[in-house]
Amino acid sequence: MIRRRTCGTTPTAHLLADMEQLRTHLDVDRWLLCGGSWGSTLALAYAERHPHRVTEIVLTAITTGRRSEADWLYRGAARFFPGEMGPVPSCGARQTSGMAT
Repeated sequence: MIRRRTCGTTPTAHLLADMEQLRTHLDVDRWLLCGGSWGSTLALAYAERHPHRVTEIVLTAITTGRRSEADWLYRGAARFFPGEMGPVPSCGARQTSGMAT
């Protein structure tokens, strides 16, 4: 499992390089990519850049990373679910037991 270095501030090219460095470090010739949400976008970007290194791709909660998708998630959905859609925690939120506080 690969986790992002920071909360949305690392350029995609650097994350792809991290993945390739890990693959090389583990001495893996080809691998299956599995990604959800932003991970689906990252998996697709990696597969485009390194198609000869990918055997399969499993994607869930697929997103292309377009601004319109983020706008809908963080602005548009609130019109329909005003009680459920509270403020989004900042990237610097302290993590406790997997929950942002």
